[in-house]
Amino acid sequence: DVNAEGKIIPGTSVEVDGAHSLDIDFTYMFSPNLGAELLLDLSSEHSVSAKGSTLAGLAPGDILTTRVLPPALILQYHVSPDAELSPYLGLGLNYTYFFQEESTDSLNRGLKGASDVKLDASFGWVAQFGADYNMGNNWFFNADVKYMDIGTEASFTSGALGNVDLDVDINPWVLRIGVS
Repeated sequence: DVNAEGKIIPGTSVEVDGAHSLDIDFTYMFSPNLGAELLLDLSSEHSVSAKGSTLAGLAPGDILTTRVLPPALILQYHVSPDAELSPYLGLGLNYTYFFQEESTDSLNRGLKGASDVKLDASFGWVAQFGADYNMGNNWFFNADVKYMDIGTEASFTSGALGNVDLDVDINPWVLRIGVS
């Protein structure tokens, strides 16, 4: 939802683009089957774009940019840890911190300036499915996919609409490959 001065703007929503980043993760195995992964992505930059006729008509294209840090802690169950190919499932929590939020020229022109741009930090859940392939000599190839529940509220003050609040659902699918 998008609202200005407490009123919903009909026919308006926002969308967040995808991005690539490198991550570092640490997994501690409590037992052969049970582990905990700490996921530490390096920061990535994302753009928020206007959708729908009302806001997109005033400010087409990207309206906000932000950098994101989304660490997660995931409890994993490794189905067959001694097999050559060992699948696992994970469930955990994610905390997303947004910083360096900025309005774009399109938003500034369309809404007669935008200031005090802020995206609230977010807590959500993470689901994971992955597999480790044992290459021998304690080397493993790893691949996994995660679904992260990330939602936030963006807010800014504009010359044309006053105080504007945007509900932003990001909810990315994260694909990862690695060597350990």
